[in-house]
Amino acid sequence: MSGGDSGSRVPRLMNRADRSHRVLIIDDRAGIREVFRDFLDLLGYAADAAVDGTEGLEMLERGDYGLVLTDLKMPGINGIDVATSVRRSRPETAVIVVSGSAVPDEVEFIRRLGFAYLQKPVILRDFTAAVA
Repeated sequence: MSGGDSGSRVPRLMNRADRSHRVLIIDDRAGIREVFRDFLDLLGYAADAAVDGTEGLEMLERGDYGLVLTDLKMPGINGIDVATSVRRSRPETAVIVVSGSAVPDEVEFIRRLGFAYLQKPVILRDFTAAVA
């Protein structure tokens, strides 16, 4: 994948010592879930994947996740609703909101809420900077 946010603007969300934490990927597109899972595998993280926000929040209730990667625009529960729910129920869990179609106001809003943002298509370097 190419394009994306500058690595210097993506905060580091997980410490290398935190590899025992699983990552939850929430995206309605199977191809995106697989690419993120491959990236995480390269970095030494185990990951689970959900097809939408509803399934993702159910998985979050049952699992121990150090990071949630959520698509912004999905059917049903959107990424901002997922992120705010994660913050309420698991404030120690980092969240990255990902989108290929967010407008600048949406990106600013996501960041004002305190969540990291990555632009699709995601560059491996930016992805690594955010999670490694």
